[in-house]
Amino acid sequence: MVDSLLPLVLTGALPQEALDDHAPDIIAALFIDAGDDATRCRASVTAGWATLQQPQPFSKRSR
Repeated sequence: MVDSLLPLVLTGALPQEALDDHAPDIIAALFIDAGDDATRCRASVTAGWATLQQPQPFSKRSR
């Protein structure tokens, strides 16, 4: 799920914002399906995701 979303963002098929839009819900759904309390899980994943820094694009190396 997230492992399918990430390559699409890295290759430019989806914008970087797609991670913020979809990844927290996908991650929460995985934990909820495994038995976590839905309300607490969503709050935890949302809080954790908010602390992540946005990755910077790779720059081409000079040769």
